[in-house]
Order: sequence, then C-alpha cells, then structure tokens
Amino acid sequence: MPVIVTVPHGIGQDESCGLYLAERKNGGKLEELRLFPLTWSFVERLRATWGAPYVVIPLVHRSRVDFSRGKALLDGERAFDDARAAPLYDAFEALLAETIAAAFAGSSCGLLLDLHGCLTGEQDVFIGTRNGQTVTVQDGVAFGRDAIVTHLHRAGWRVSPQPGEPERKFAGRPDSIIARHSQVARGGRYAAVQLEVSRAVRLDDARRTSFAHDLADAVAGVFR
Repeated sequence: MPVIVTVPHGIGQDESCGLYLAERKNGGKLEELRLFPLTWSFVERLRATWGAPYVVIPLVHRSRVDFSRGKALLDGERAFDDARAAPLYDAFEALLAETIAAAFAGSSCGLLLDLHGCLTGEQDVFIGTRNGQTVTVQDGVAFGRDAIVTHLHRAGWRVSPQPGEPERKFAGRPDSIIARHSQVARGGRYAAVQLEVSRAVRLDDARRTSFAHDLADAVAGVFR
C-alpha cells in the first residue's frame, strides 16, 4: 500500500546498534516507550482491513543518532555529534527515500506517517505537517491530515489540532523526517504527517490498541 511508517525513537538502548558512538551532547536522548506495540497493532489492523504498509525503523538509540533531526545544528540540536555516525544517518535517509519511491510508484497519492511519543496529558495526540507545508492542499483541504484528524476526533480522541484549527501547539521541526521527505513537489496527493502520541495512551494496553486501530481505520479512509 502507498503508506510508510517511520519510528525513529522507539529502539531501547539495550537493543541498539551503534553504542560505540559518542553520545549526542544536546536534545532528547530517551527512547519513546511502547511505540513498537502501537506500530504493530496499527500494521495488523491495516493489513486485515485494507493492505500492508511499509515500516522503516532505525535500530540505533537516539542518544547516539537522532534520525528525526538534521545534520546541521538547529535550536541547539542535531542528529549526531560523532562523525562516525554519518554513514548510519545517510543509510537511513537513502533507505527511506528508496522506500518512498517504491511505495508511491505508479500511484498519484501516498502517505508517510512519522510516529513519536510525547509526555503531555493535555492531548491524546498531536498531529503536525509544518502547518500544511508537508501535505498537498487542494481547495483548503490538506490531503491525509484533515481526514485523520476528523476520524480520530469523531472516535473520541483528544486531537490537536481539532478539525478546522491551525497547528498552534505542534507543527514539527523544519529538519524533521516529514520535512526532509515531503513529496508535495511531485504533484498528485501526498502527505507527510508527524504524530506525537501521549504517554497516557502509549502505556495503557487497551487505549494503545484502540488508538492504533482507530488510526489504521483513519488511514484506510484516506484512500477510499
């Protein structure tokens, strides 16, 4: 299916490759817990109801390489400080670009979902697209983003932004995965969306599974 999921901060340090690398000096360094079970529930639901998405997960702990950052310093953070990390970062970039090309080949639409965790209890999920910069917008409707926001909102999740609202509280960084791999310039209908799922959802087995299923239904609805 023309859907790709990335999970750049999910791997634990005990499972990480690249621990020989020097730790990054600044920025978040902890893995975002329970993102993998959420991802597998999402994939299983989507496969059962529509089709299998692509999944790209770097197996390097974010304390060494943060694949959700760029190489250049921005707001005090960058992807890595150890020059030996460059080939790992470049390999991820190349693999994701190749996966996007394969997933979207022959299709006039596609969706890239970048899954993250956040600590806030204020919302269940934040959805960012750089204020519409990483999605195709036609007649005031942002492809992918607006349908997902509306579906999750109707399913009872506390979504920011709510339908029709701007991305006031979270839009994503200019060096994020969704910014680096946006496909809006190619024409057609494409969306690169970053989701920040709250700890309260991720750490509760029932809520996490329910959210993953609702997200899968929302994604399938984008293409129907």
